[in-house]
Amino acid sequence: FFFLMIRRPPRSTQSRSSAASDVYKRQLVGGPLNFLFWIGNESPEETTKMYHAYLGGHYLQPFWTFGFHQSRYGWPNLAKITDVARQFKENDLPLDTMWSDIDYMVEQRDFTIDDERYPPEQFREFLNDYQLRFVPIIDAGIAIGDNKAFEEGFERNVYIKNAWGANLVGRVWPGYTNWVDFSHPNATGYWQDMFRIFREKLPFGGIWLDMNEYANFCNGECNPWSKQPDSGDEDLPYLPGGTYLSDKTLSINARHYDGVTELYWHNINGLAENMVTRKVLDNLGYEDVFLLSRANYPGLGKYSAIWSGDNAANYEFMQLSIPHAFSYNIYGIPFTGSDICGFAWNTTEQLCARWMQLGAFFPFSRNHNAIDAIDQEPYALGEDVLITSRVSLKARYSLLKWYYSKFVELNGTGSVFRPLMWQYPSDDKVYEDQVLNNQILISDTLMLAPALNENQVSVWPYLPKDKWYDFKLGNKIQGSLDDPAYHEVQAPLREVLPIFMRAGTILYNQSSENVTRVTHLTNRFDLVIALSDLQDGKFTAKGKMMTINDYSDIKKVQKQCFSQDGCFIDLNVEAKITDISLDVAINFESKGDPIVEQNIITRIYVYGVKLYQCQTPGEFLHSQNNQGLLSVSEHGKGITQERVGVSLKRFDQSEEVVVVIDTDNLKLKNHREVNFLYQYCCLLYTSPSPRDS
Repeated sequence: FFFLMIRRPPRSTQSRSSAASDVYKRQLVGGPLNFLFWIGNESPEETTKMYHAYLGGHYLQPFWTFGFHQSRYGWPNLAKITDVARQFKENDLPLDTMWSDIDYMVEQRDFTIDDERYPPEQFREFLNDYQLRFVPIIDAGIAIGDNKAFEEGFERNVYIKNAWGANLVGRVWPGYTNWVDFSHPNATGYWQDMFRIFREKLPFGGIWLDMNEYANFCNGECNPWSKQPDSGDEDLPYLPGGTYLSDKTLSINARHYDGVTELYWHNINGLAENMVTRKVLDNLGYEDVFLLSRANYPGLGKYSAIWSGDNAANYEFMQLSIPHAFSYNIYGIPFTGSDICGFAWNTTEQLCARWMQLGAFFPFSRNHNAIDAIDQEPYALGEDVLITSRVSLKARYSLLKWYYSKFVELNGTGSVFRPLMWQYPSDDKVYEDQVLNNQILISDTLMLAPALNENQVSVWPYLPKDKWYDFKLGNKIQGSLDDPAYHEVQAPLREVLPIFMRAGTILYNQSSENVTRVTHLTNRFDLVIALSDLQDGKFTAKGKMMTINDYSDIKKVQKQCFSQDGCFIDLNVEAKITDISLDVAINFESKGDPIVEQNIITRIYVYGVKLYQCQTPGEFLHSQNNQGLLSVSEHGKGITQERVGVSLKRFDQSEEVVVVIDTDNLKLKNHREVNFLYQYCCLLYTSPSPRDS
């Protein structure tokens, strides 16, 4: 695989010929073209990492951002936001963050808070009482008039100029506006002072940078006080797409600092705003604040997250949300998502239930909709949406620490939310649309197969050449010797979407009962081991586990995980099955010497165990007291042994079982080996044999 980046002039059009020569044509309005190639190997992920490293890597978002987010354009006051949070709590729906669109402002002006509708002191109390974070929107345009943000910017001369040298005037939600020129040396100090004053009023947890392309309700300029200069579009050799480049944005001859025109700066307005915003938040010591941006440019992921922008409530947009997230993982912004249930138009109960099923597993999971649409919070549309949302979000939170660990493990380069071609690049089937755009890999471990069409009751996921398990139950769906194939799987509402686990992998999860915030998650985990067949009754699996017990401490995560020793322990499993025993060895080993904090493994699930089959009619497999022997050895510290409880989960028409080992309080430690021995024999049973030994 190779990756090609074309650093192109500010505006151009392109076309690809359908002829056999496959000619690539690009028409330009001027400027140089730089071609950069990254040539990797057969793995798309390796090439992607090379590109991300060139961009400077991507930003690790704080753990709380991986919780669920609820937003709405049109919440009129704090009382309404409080009511939404209350109904989440009463319906046992996980929620970590509340968002506000421009409703919280005074006349839609940046860095203002309407004290009557959103009294700051009561807002602080609300956030504390409900243990929630708050993310307000900041639009790019600064309202002209009697407000501190405008006056400070005018005094420091930080606004973009028009061709005549006056502050360029446009119009967005508050009316006439100016835009900050983030290339100006005064811009950083101005922006920092605005955010410092703003956070003194309201302790925001993140900032939503919107309209930052820059969007403009006028074409170029809409100066009401004098004749405006020409936009500059008339001077171009041609109009890409037949539309003026100043359409709904700034004039292309607008001037930035040192005379650079908007024609050459426009594409990086959003990037520059995010760079400066991240810098000032760091300067102010706001360590766990995250940014979400609508505008994008290569390198944005080093500072911010991104979402798909305004979508609509229909099945097509839900389907498009998947390749959108794939794309941004490739572009170096892996923490991404779309407005769940749709932003524009009215959603339906079935559509929203399906979208919550899917959106619960996106890296950035937020429900958001427009002011003129019906309510679409998970509790607002009936039992199907409520129950589907609850079980899906609970499933997300049960996996959340493992999910977050996959982002930490990247250390700034690589992807997590992937198409199947990332794991199986030589399989032609994974490039077909119904597979490429409809099935999702989470790292190299889990595959999601969402229902994406109206009135759909089952899905037909394609399983590439590998052994695959039903993640929720543990039964085999496709064996390692089976040909790759499509499999029909039921996909009902009120349940989690179909999830498959790839053989040879390990993950850790935990109970999400009574969990509605990321801070409710404990340091007690289950290990799920999906065995991969070797030969002669031998099996293997590999995974990793983070050694930190407080994922919410972003300083600790960054300090320990990005140090030489890191914060991961490798888990290597070797299993052997004979006619009298199951022997599972788990080796906990790290290449470095990480600080290992207290994390407890309470239960181990082993998928893919094919126990000996009794040959005599009437015999069944028996193990005394349903127990096994757990031996724990550490380098230089001897061996401890204890009897532990064991249960077997059997499946109709399957020789394989899931073995569940109750380890109780097994501590995660480096340089440790855990051996589990389960012995059995065949006994004659005169009445119907039990399903579980």
